[in-house]
Amino acid sequence: MTELSHTFETARGTIGPLERVLSAIPAIVLFYVILLNPLLTEGATVGSAENNIAAAEPNRLNQLFWLGLFGLTLFSAGNRIFVIFDRLKNPAVLFIAAYLVLAFASVTWSPVPGIALRRILLQTIFVLVLAIPILVSRDTGRVISGLLAVLALAVWINVIAVIIVPPSPIGHVGLYAQKNALGATMAGAFLFMMFGFFTRRGAMRWVYLATAFAALALVVMSQSKTSLALGIAAPAAAFGLIAISRGLNIGLTGLFLFSAVFGLACWFFFSQAAQFAFSDLSMLLFDDETFTGRTTIWAFSLEAIERSPVLGHGYASFWATGTDSSVFREAPGFVASLLQSHSGYLDVLIETGAVGFSLLVLLLVFTLTQIARLARHMPGLAWLCLTILIFAMVHNSMESSWFRGFSFLWLQFLLAALLPASQRPAKPDFAAGRP
Repeated sequence: MTELSHTFETARGTIGPLERVLSAIPAIVLFYVILLNPLLTEGATVGSAENNIAAAEPNRLNQLFWLGLFGLTLFSAGNRIFVIFDRLKNPAVLFIAAYLVLAFASVTWSPVPGIALRRILLQTIFVLVLAIPILVSRDTGRVISGLLAVLALAVWINVIAVIIVPPSPIGHVGLYAQKNALGATMAGAFLFMMFGFFTRRGAMRWVYLATAFAALALVVMSQSKTSLALGIAAPAAAFGLIAISRGLNIGLTGLFLFSAVFGLACWFFFSQAAQFAFSDLSMLLFDDETFTGRTTIWAFSLEAIERSPVLGHGYASFWATGTDSSVFREAPGFVASLLQSHSGYLDVLIETGAVGFSLLVLLLVFTLTQIARLARHMPGLAWLCLTILIFAMVHNSMESSWFRGFSFLWLQFLLAALLPASQRPAKPDFAAGRP
C-alpha cells in the first residue's frame, strides 16, 4: 500500500461552537471509558462473588454521566439530529439498531426485567452518544483528532503508572484492575497511534510514532499474550489484505472471507496431520489445557444456550444479576463469580439466542463490505477499521465485548462500523496536516 491517508467531508464555512462540542463528544466518551471509569472502579475485586453481586446493583454516578452526556449530545446536534434517520439506510447502522430493538424486546422474557431494562437503556445511550456525532457531524476529522489525543494521553499516563506502581505477580496492570485490561487498551491505542503516524504530517506524526512504541511496550509489560499477538497480527493482516486487494484489483470482502476459510481449513488439516489438538494449543499459549479455565466456562454457557436457543435469556440478564440468578445457583466453582462467558459469541447466544447471533453476523458482514468500499479511495481509514474488525472478531473468541457495557473494544468496533457510514470523503485534511 503506497499510502495510509484518509479524507473526510468537512464543513462548508465556519464550524460553530455547538458543532465543536458535538465533535468532541466521542473523545469525552473515550476519556471516561479508558481513564476516568477505571479510577472510579479501582476498588473492585476481580473474580470475587461479592463483585458479581455488586455488579447487579445500579451505579448512580455512571447513570448520571451517561444521561448528562446524552443530553449534551442532543443539544449540540440541534436540527442536524434528524440526519440520523437518513443514516439508518446504511446496513451496518441498521443492524446495530435492530439488535438494540431486539434487546429492548427481550426485557419481556428476561428473568430480571428491571436489570435488563436499565442495562439496555444505558447501552442505547452509549451507542447514540458515539453514533450521533460521527454520523451527523460535518467535521469528522476533528472527531478523529480528539480520539487520538485522548489515546495518546492514556498511553503516557499508563507509562507513569507502570513506573510508580509495582507489577502484579503476572504482569503490570497500569491504571486498571487486571493486566489484560492494560494489554487490550494499549493494543488498541497502538493501532490508533500508528494510524496517526501514517496519516499526519509534521512533528505530530513523530509524537504518534513515539507513543505507539510506548503503547506496544506497555502491552509487553502487561504480559497479555492475546493482546500482544493480536496487536501485531491484526494490523499486519489488514495491511496485507488491502494491499493484495488493491494490487490485484479484487474485492476485499471476498478476499477476507476466502482467507478466513482457507486459514481455518489449513488449521484443520495441520491439526489432523500433526495430531495437534485444541488442548495442545492451550498448553502452548497458556501452559494449561483449559485456556485458563475457559473450557469449564464454555461448557456451562453451552448448557445455558440449550435452554433458550432461539431468543436467549434476555439482554444482559444472565451474568451479574445477583444471588437469584442461575449463574449464582448452578455454575460450578469459580464460574459463579464471573461476569461473562469469556466469549462474545457465546454471550450473544445466551442473551439473544440465534436471532441475536444472526443480527451480529449480518452486522459483521456489512461492516466488512463498507470497509471494502472505503478501501478504494480511503485506504488509511479502511486499514484502521479492518484492523479493529479483525481484532474484535478474534478477541471475542476469548473475551466478551459485543454489545457489552461500554468496553473499549466495543467502542472501537462501533467506530469501525460507524466511520465508513459517516460523511462522504472530500478534501484530504489530514494529508495537509490539518486537525
